[in-house]
Amino acid sequence: MSIKGAIKGLLATLASGCLAAAVGGIVVYAHGFSALASLRDGPLPPVQQTRLFADLAAALDGLGVILALLIVLVAGGSMAWVFLAGRFIAGPLAALRQALGDHAASLGVHLPREEAEDPWTPEGLGTTLRGLLELVASREADLVASEAHLAAVIDAIPVGILAVESTGYIRSDNLAARLLFGQTDPLVGKNLSALIAPPVHPGIPGRGKDTALDMVTRAAQTHETLAVHCWRDPSLFPADVTARTVSRGGSLTTVVTVHETTERRRAEAERAHHRALVSAALEASTDGFLVVDLDGVVISWNRRYYDLLGLDSDVVPRLPQAQRYERVRAVMADPDAFHALYDRLVNDPATTVVETMHLAGGRRLDVFTGPFRVDGVVAGRLWTERDITERERVQADMARAKEEAENALAELKETQAHLVEAEKMASLGQLVAGIAHEINTPIGIAVTAASHIADEARELAVAVKANLLRRSTFESFLETVHDSATVLLSNVRRAAELIQSFKQVAVDQTSDERRLFDLATYTQEVLLSLGPSLRKAPQRVEVDIPPDLMLDSYPGAMARVLANLVLNALMHAFPGLPAAGTRDDTPDAPREAVGFPGCLYLSARSLDDERVEMRVADNGVGMTAEVRRRAFDPFFTTRRGQGGSGLGLHIVYNLVTRTLGGRIEIDSAPGQGTCFVLTLPRRAPEVPVAAPSQCDASGTLGGDSTV
Repeated sequence: MSIKGAIKGLLATLASGCLAAAVGGIVVYAHGFSALASLRDGPLPPVQQTRLFADLAAALDGLGVILALLIVLVAGGSMAWVFLAGRFIAGPLAALRQALGDHAASLGVHLPREEAEDPWTPEGLGTTLRGLLELVASREADLVASEAHLAAVIDAIPVGILAVESTGYIRSDNLAARLLFGQTDPLVGKNLSALIAPPVHPGIPGRGKDTALDMVTRAAQTHETLAVHCWRDPSLFPADVTARTVSRGGSLTTVVTVHETTERRRAEAERAHHRALVSAALEASTDGFLVVDLDGVVISWNRRYYDLLGLDSDVVPRLPQAQRYERVRAVMADPDAFHALYDRLVNDPATTVVETMHLAGGRRLDVFTGPFRVDGVVAGRLWTERDITERERVQADMARAKEEAENALAELKETQAHLVEAEKMASLGQLVAGIAHEINTPIGIAVTAASHIADEARELAVAVKANLLRRSTFESFLETVHDSATVLLSNVRRAAELIQSFKQVAVDQTSDERRLFDLATYTQEVLLSLGPSLRKAPQRVEVDIPPDLMLDSYPGAMARVLANLVLNALMHAFPGLPAAGTRDDTPDAPREAVGFPGCLYLSARSLDDERVEMRVADNGVGMTAEVRRRAFDPFFTTRRGQGGSGLGLHIVYNLVTRTLGGRIEIDSAPGQGTCFVLTLPRRAPEVPVAAPSQCDASGTLGGDSTV
């Protein structure tokens, strides 16, 4: 029999009142003892407890009953004293005593018994009561400590925990739950709908019109994890919710766990975004990518990979490995070579291969395949493809264009060499013309003198044959012969000197021999060889070079430099000038307009023991910046079709910078004349093996043209 049933049976037998007091002596129930109502105000000290027993005994003595004092464990686990009267309740009282004993035993509490005392006397019942109170109080303290420890453990759990009644109200919570929902006070008494948003809330996916309690109840039944949104004023946050139902005292309680997923969802969104970016980048790539595991299962790919092979990128990646292999092998120009490569990779998963594959359709692919590792162990293989068909076509076109350009360059060099040689021959022709013109006068005079001697000799012979020779005639003949011989000898010597000079210049211009020469003397000889060209021009040439300015250099190169600079000035510096001068012709300011028909001014000075500076200036029309920038370019001329080859200054630049080992600069402006400044070493370097090269648009040398 239960305690509750035993008490009901006992109370039904009562003929008079009863009193119940809580542990500690506080009166909580009294019936039939109105005089003792004041006992409810506080605990009974021991003296009052003794008096209470005496008063109760006296009150009940007239009824002929004995006093019984029992312990009753009421709902909630607290205890009470129950005083009952009546001899006729021995049976019900024994039943209650047995029920109390059984309940105490179920709690692990053994009721003490004093065998020497009658358990039904007040003394026996008091002894039993005191022992029971002491044990139950100890048990209750242990339970309270255990509950406090359990509450601390639950509060330490970082996941929110809610105990929800079947009505949806919160029965208990833990600290993590309060923090999760932004509360400082316990959530007990709140409805679950105030914490978990229903799925019908805007922006929240869910099942129709489910309430928060519906979702939790379903989760408890299916043991699934719900992705929900919870309130944390004034906003919502995502969370995962699990639920389990437990039974307590015949009622059901649902234990709900709430775990915020804001950071997890943010991380998942970032990972998803990263995967999307990687996928988009792979799809945007012009290269094909394929990743497979060791079993050949496709892990990742982009459409470009199979598009390059001419295969369906939506179907082929999802085929089994054997079928994919056959599809790829079928598009190869050499299926057997691909099969050999495939076998090699199957037999050695760690192999890395870089090859050019030829497809049956003519396309060419650069293919790379190599293993990738996870924790140092080969886990799969990466394949990349790059279409090089167009690149190889372009390379072939470039190779052909390069060959054509090289052939054109070779032809250009050959043409340039011919033009340079022609330029040299033209200079030599000018030299020959100068020689012919210069020696014409002394040779003519010599011929005249010789003819005069011959005439005088014939006349003398006639006189001798006729015996008409007189002394005076003979003396006149001797005088004539002497004078004519003197004139003849003088002019023949002049001719010999001119021939020797011209011979030296000719030898210098046709050879690259090095020797020591005087710059002033050699300049005059070069100008002398240009005599016919200079005489035809109205310009005046002035030379201001100190004597004994000796150079250990290449006179042939020097002669060609001077000849080209002088002839270039005659051709370009004075277009359309009148033949007569209108200004003062003075050579002291060579870059100023010193009067028509114009002036060429050649000067030189010693810079130091190792260098000399030579200037070739004119007072002509000058150069624009563009012409000055391109002046030394090969084949550049402002007189195309008017006798200009465009090689004169190019030859000058190469000879000065390569053969003579010097530097040349241009100082010119429109209307201000032009001055070429040559800085030359007194001792030239050895002639370079390679001939002087072309110069680019900036005036610097490039290439390997032959001069």
